[in-house]
Amino acid sequence: MNTLKNTLFDNIGMVIVAVIIIFLIIILFSSNKKKKHSIPKNHRNNTSYTIQDCKSTDDLQFKIDTYQKKLEIELEKNKELIQNAKRKGYIKASTAWTERFQELTNVSYTLNKNLEYENQRRLANDKFHRYTSLHFRSFIMSNIAYSDYIDSKKVRDEISNLLVAIGKGEVRVSPHDKKELYNIKDVCVKTTKCLYERMVSIQTKTGILRDKIRDECGKRGIEWYKKNINNKNK
Repeated sequence: MNTLKNTLFDNIGMVIVAVIIIFLIIILFSSNKKKKHSIPKNHRNNTSYTIQDCKSTDDLQFKIDTYQKKLEIELEKNKELIQNAKRKGYIKASTAWTERFQELTNVSYTLNKNLEYENQRRLANDKFHRYTSLHFRSFIMSNIAYSDYIDSKKVRDEISNLLVAIGKGEVRVSPHDKKELYNIKDVCVKTTKCLYERMVSIQTKTGILRDKIRDECGKRGIEWYKKNINNKNK
C-alpha cells in the first residue's frame, strides 16, 4: 500500500514538474516573441535621413562665411592625404564625412541663418508650415552634424595619439609621412571644431524656434508643440 502511495506521489510530482517546465517554456517563448516585434523607444520611426532631406527652396539664401569657405578648401587639399593615411593603417575611423563636408557645412549654414532670421521676428500664422519644416529639417541636420563631428573627432584623436607615439619613439614613420600626419591633424582640429559649433548652434536655435511656434502660432502652434514633445518622449 505504501509503495502504491509513493508511486502515486512520484507520478503526481513528475506531472507537476512537467507542467511547470511547459509553463516556463511558454512564458519564455512569449517574451522572446514580444522582444522580436517590439521597437525600442529611442528608435521608433528611425528613418535614415540625408543632407538632401534638409534642403528646401523656401529657405532664404545667405552668403557663405569666409572662414567656412577657407576650411572647405583646406580639407579638399588634404582629403587625399587622409585617404593615404587610412590606406596605410594610420586611420581606423570612418573618413566618409570628408566627402560630404562641403555640402553639410553649406546646407547647415543656410539652416542656421534661416533659424536666426526667424527667431529675431514674430512668427506669422500664414507661414506655419515653413516654420515647422525649418524646425524638422534643422533637427535632422543637427543629428547628421553630430555624427560627422564624432567621426572627425575620432580621426583627429587617432592622428594625435599616433604623433605622440612617434615623438616617444614607439612608432617609426618616414619624415614625409610625419609631415602629412601633422597636416591631417591640423585640418581635423579645425573641422571637428567647426562641426561641433555648427551642431550646437543649430540645436540651440531649433529649440528657440520650437518654443516660438508654440507661443506665436496660436492653437495650431500649441497642438504641434504638444505632438512634438509627445513624440520625443515615446
